Amino acid sequence: MDQSVNNHIIEERSTAAALQDIRQRLEALDGASAIAATLDGLAASLGALDRKLTARLERLDERLDDQYDRVRAIESAVEVQLISLDTLSEALLRPPIR
Repeated sequence: MDQSVNNHIIEERSTAAALQDIRQRLEALDGASAIAATLDGLAASLGALDRKLTARLERLDERLDDQYDRVRAIESAVEVQLISLDTLSEALLRPPIR
């Protein structure tokens, strides 16, 4: 084989190997781009979920405040009833006046 043909074959193989390396790197970049896009999508989904969760927690907090107010009102009513019951108990337990 002629030396120049041999050099040309070696150069062709080297070029093919370099092109293959470039293709592999581009595929890796495409994979990285896909991963980045997936992560962006996940971040957006997490942001939406966070907003929904925050809104639900705020509504739950409002409902708990309402329930707390109800319990305080019931507690006050029970205290009044206990005072009345104590007064009634004392009156019933007093010895009769003769």
